[in-house]
Amino acid sequence: MATYPIKFDVPHRGLKWLEYYGDHKVYHPGWDLNRGFGEQDLGDPIVSILGGEVEYVSPEPSTLNGQNGGLGRFVVVYHPAYGIWSRCAHMSTTAVKVGQKVEEGGLIGSLGKSGTKYAHCHFEVWKKAIYDIQVKHYRKFAYYPSGKTKAWVQDHYIDGLAFIDDLNKGNNWREQAEKWASKYINDVEGFVGEPDGHKIIELIRKVFESKK
Repeated sequence: MATYPIKFDVPHRGLKWLEYYGDHKVYHPGWDLNRGFGEQDLGDPIVSILGGEVEYVSPEPSTLNGQNGGLGRFVVVYHPAYGIWSRCAHMSTTAVKVGQKVEEGGLIGSLGKSGTKYAHCHFEVWKKAIYDIQVKHYRKFAYYPSGKTKAWVQDHYIDGLAFIDDLNKGNNWREQAEKWASKYINDVEGFVGEPDGHKIIELIRKVFESKK
C-alpha cells in the first residue's frame, strides 16, 4: 500500500504530470497538489508516500541559493523496496533529518509556498537516472529539468499519483500481474529480480516495447 503525500482536491487544479509548463519550457515532471482555495491548505501535513529513509533535507531557501532553484524547502526520501525516490517541495516547514527512517504516512513537513507564489505541494517520483543527475548537481537535489522533452521526462521520472494508485489496487491485482508478467522475464533484457510493484509495471512496458 502507498499514501498520497497530502490531501488534495479532485478534480485536480494544479499542474499535472507531463502538462506543458511554459515558464520552464518543460513537460511537468510531477504533480502540483493543493486543497481548497487561496492559502486554505497552508500548513497541511505532508507525509511519506512509502516507508523509507530521508536522503536529503534542503537548506533554508534564500536569494543566495536562488530559493533552492525555485523549489523552496524540500525533502527527498528514498524508498528501497521499489528503488525510487520522492521529492516534495515548497514546504512551509520540514519535520525530518537526513538518515531518519520514515514509515508510510509519516510526517515529513508541512505545505507551504516557499520558492513559489501560491501554496501547494510539488510532488515528484524519481527513477535512478534522475537521482544520478540530482546528486551531482551544483544545487544538490535541486535540479529541475527545464527545456527537456516529454520523452526525457518519462525516462527519468515516474507519474507519482499513478504509481500510488497502482500499488493500492490490491493484492489480487498484483498477484495476477506478477503471474502474467513472470512468463516474460527471460525475454526482457536488463530485468533483474522478482517482479513486484513498480517493477511489474516497468516489466510490462519493456515487454511491449520489445515486441514492437
